[in-house]
Amino acid sequence: MGDASIPLRLHPSGKTIRAEPGVPLIEALANAGIILDAPCGGEGVCGKCRVIVREGAAAPLAAERRLLSEAELKAGVRLACQTKAVRPARIEVPELSRLAEFHQILSGAPNHHRSTAIDAAIRKQHVELAAPSRDDDASDAARLERAIGPFEADLRVLGSLPGRLREARFCGTAVLAEDRLLDFEPGDTRGQSFAVAVDIGTTTLAAALVDLVSGEELAVATQLNPQTRFGDDVLTRIQMAAGDGGLARLQASVLEAVDRLIESLAASAGIQRGEIYEVAFAGNTTMQHLLCRLDPRCLGEVPFVPAVRTALRFPARELPLKIHPSGRVYVLPVIGGFVGGDTVAGMLTTDLADQPGPTLLVDVGTNGEIVLSAHGKLSAAAAAAGPAFEGARITHGMRACAGAIERVTFDGTLAIETIGRAAPLGLCGSALIDLAAILLDFQVISPEGRFRRSSDLPPGTPDDIRQRVSDDPQNRAFLLVPVEQSAAGQAIVLNQRDIRQLQLASGAIRTGIELLLSRAGIEPGQVAALYLAGGFGNYIRRAKARRIGLIPPSIPGDRIRYCGNTSLAGARLALLSREKRREAERLAARTMHIDLAADPQFQWTFADAMIFPSGDQ
Repeated sequence: MGDASIPLRLHPSGKTIRAEPGVPLIEALANAGIILDAPCGGEGVCGKCRVIVREGAAAPLAAERRLLSEAELKAGVRLACQTKAVRPARIEVPELSRLAEFHQILSGAPNHHRSTAIDAAIRKQHVELAAPSRDDDASDAARLERAIGPFEADLRVLGSLPGRLREARFCGTAVLAEDRLLDFEPGDTRGQSFAVAVDIGTTTLAAALVDLVSGEELAVATQLNPQTRFGDDVLTRIQMAAGDGGLARLQASVLEAVDRLIESLAASAGIQRGEIYEVAFAGNTTMQHLLCRLDPRCLGEVPFVPAVRTALRFPARELPLKIHPSGRVYVLPVIGGFVGGDTVAGMLTTDLADQPGPTLLVDVGTNGEIVLSAHGKLSAAAAAAGPAFEGARITHGMRACAGAIERVTFDGTLAIETIGRAAPLGLCGSALIDLAAILLDFQVISPEGRFRRSSDLPPGTPDDIRQRVSDDPQNRAFLLVPVEQSAAGQAIVLNQRDIRQLQLASGAIRTGIELLLSRAGIEPGQVAALYLAGGFGNYIRRAKARRIGLIPPSIPGDRIRYCGNTSLAGARLALLSREKRREAERLAARTMHIDLAADPQFQWTFADAMIFPSGDQ
């Protein structure tokens, strides 16, 4: 950093960091290891990256004037993605603006799939070979092939084979990935064979260390996907990838996180990284493209064509990943458009194609995916729900981390539950759905999503509900947490704009469900089972999801089943079974990808789905 750098003193620590002139504060803070929450990718539309410039504040920009009140602006509150380092300043970073280190991330999945015999692509075979002699001068490779069968090998492995064989006195363990030789290890190492499954989500990452001999899951590790600092949704990242160096930055950020997860898993299980021979990845189409540094630009324009649909198999060093030097990577196949390997993993885990009646798999998230299995056919679609369920674009929304309100109930009085039992900072997606359902029940909001005045509420409305309704026509809102009980330093409310964002997100998912059912000639009430997948889906209350119309109310609650993180579970199956890999390929190939926006009924169905169901459904 040059001599012209600008000093920025952090309050209250007194630590000074330096920034190049003109650099946005969000970037200057990130360079100092302080990562801010910026769901919009720094576009100045979410208002989450607030900092307090106590001295040296620049004049607010237009985006800041739109999102911040006059009182906040006078107090030095600025958006770190908009305000630039132009003069020495003293800056305070509120806890709510930081990207939280702890997030509630789901890694488990119930055992829905059939018992799977272990037939891993990675296998070890112990051999005792005769040493070369004048009577047997076969090449080292041919000598090994006589014992284990024909194989292929990289030059690096072939080059080390003579020394490896002689070091082991021709007695050791061949390590293979299907028919590819990865190594020849001295002694009998058949009991030490491990692999890692990774769910590479838009918002979160989850990884599991798998023992390829016993099939046991030895350790699990999770963390936020660091790509979220570049934007919460896949389209924002696709746009970034199209810019100079953007794709490399996106890939590097997620690979660094995966590397940390692998390190954590190995340490937890007490094994060496060199004993990990394969990593399997499952994620949506965009995430798999960014991971593999495949150009995703065509995913951002009609007709949303991926670079490749089939499964990928390649050396781990091409990413690179720090596992065994000859370790391999397996990436699940995608169906098409934004319906990716995580959906295929979910179909694999739930045995979706073999269910006896019409069955839905619904992954609720920023990029929601829906699959229908009916009449022997499979169809799938992606629903652009947006990041509202992750707390983005919600005034006091936040991700599922400590202090987030995760549940709202009413039993005479309104009650909240927070993650970690911490003082409330904001509300995450599950609480957003809970609260909206309660407000619909008490008619605080209409089916069209409009707030009613307290004087217009029905007789008998509980006082604890009525008193929380704002009658300000310019700021229709419902008070969830008063300022004196909030750790955010401000009251936590749900306002008219938040309800609209929820309607858009919920309506997108329901539209996908109803269009797939309509195409198959199936009424919602005929659905035999609906599997809710994904980290967020597992925390949704069935009754509340039906009440707001996220799930069609005519699907009985007892047919809605939670299936956890099926993306991670499917990646784990792919590590343990070559037949499951073949099944994944078959499922991806036979599933019809539906572009919802091209359906003639899309606009009408979406408009209807935006309206909340009436309470008598």
